[in-house]
Amino acid sequence: MSRGPERVVLDNGLTVVVERVPSAPVFTAMLVVEAGSRFDPPGRAGLAALTGGVLVEGTNVRSARSMALAVDSLGSALDSVTGYETTAVVGSGLGEHCSETLLLLAEVVTSPRMSRSAVEECVRRQVSELADDSAQAYERCRQVFMSTVFDGHARANPVGGLVDDVLAMTHRDTDAFHRAFYRPDRAVLSIAGDLPRAELVEAASESLGGWTAPAAAQPREPEPPSPAEGRRVSFTRMDSRQVHVIVGNVALARSDPLYYAAAVMDVILGDSAGFGSRLATRLREREGLAYVIESDASGTAGVEPGVFWAYSATSPGQFERLLEGLMQELLLMRAEPPSDDELAAAVGYLTGRDVLDRETSDAVAGRLVHAERHGLGLDFDERFPEHVESVTREAVLEAARRFIDPDTMTLAVVGPLDAEGVSFPDLS
Repeated sequence: MSRGPERVVLDNGLTVVVERVPSAPVFTAMLVVEAGSRFDPPGRAGLAALTGGVLVEGTNVRSARSMALAVDSLGSALDSVTGYETTAVVGSGLGEHCSETLLLLAEVVTSPRMSRSAVEECVRRQVSELADDSAQAYERCRQVFMSTVFDGHARANPVGGLVDDVLAMTHRDTDAFHRAFYRPDRAVLSIAGDLPRAELVEAASESLGGWTAPAAAQPREPEPPSPAEGRRVSFTRMDSRQVHVIVGNVALARSDPLYYAAAVMDVILGDSAGFGSRLATRLREREGLAYVIESDASGTAGVEPGVFWAYSATSPGQFERLLEGLMQELLLMRAEPPSDDELAAAVGYLTGRDVLDRETSDAVAGRLVHAERHGLGLDFDERFPEHVESVTREAVLEAARRFIDPDTMTLAVVGPLDAEGVSFPDLS
């Protein structure tokens, strides 16, 4: 009997990928629709997130309370989350209630109640969350960084949108967005749990096989972001105990051939979860300049290019020394290949973490969607170690030189400083 994932495309265009996970006592069903904030219309930043939030606020069949009671009666959970590229509706629970939970998930996705009162409540909630984020120094720094790096592009806005835009939205906006973007031929359904694959496919077909795509053509894909021209500095004065710093630039898409080399570079440079990264070893442990320091180039890679970013928080008196040391390490990463020991440790960390990432039904369902959306194949899990182990020192150097770009880098700083002291250090 064959093992591993199974992929089926239903007659309505919905792609279904299922996998039996004997070690998981529960199932996870993840319906992911190409309906993230990259599709927000001009002047409607936050509409995708608002639409995603309204999905779980009742349907044309049940009120929000009735839906919650139906989900609770199964001992299941049902929620939605919107990101930059997609919105995911996730159902989970005991395997014996998989079919019933999928029917509720289908109801939420295909016939949400876009009532005026539900949308107004979601608007209030979303605006409150945006205000909370802006009041936190780290979140403010991240917002400033993204809005500067992606100036003029949809990715410049928080997924939750802009307050004035969100306040102007009505149920007509969410209804129009739902009708345009929520369709089976723009979606992937993954299901993982300790159930036969044939049973999972049947449950998917019964719940979502009747979901029909509108006659209108699929929405046009947005233009991807372009790298900035020249360096940019953005400073926001804010009363906080620490200074928050992010430097970075537009980087790579998931389809880039150097993706795995960039992932290895991430571990060597700034992912300190596995072992002592360069940034953490020097600037936090040896020189004591940072409370926290980390970097990443591959984590935001999607259909569109993401960002390389390096983040740190430090005391106001240490800011200049920290920034100088940070930039020195970024330039060093571009100057020469990592050592054999660094490469081996990074590869070992990534392959070990990969095994741990497959242990729950949530993780497996997410990986199935990731592999499908990016065309990685049903044998993605089996081939992942080969991809990572094939990365060479020279490939890591090439990734560093391509994706850490001092010439187009943005510096974002939030904290109790004077603007005159915020600039890129002169390392010539």
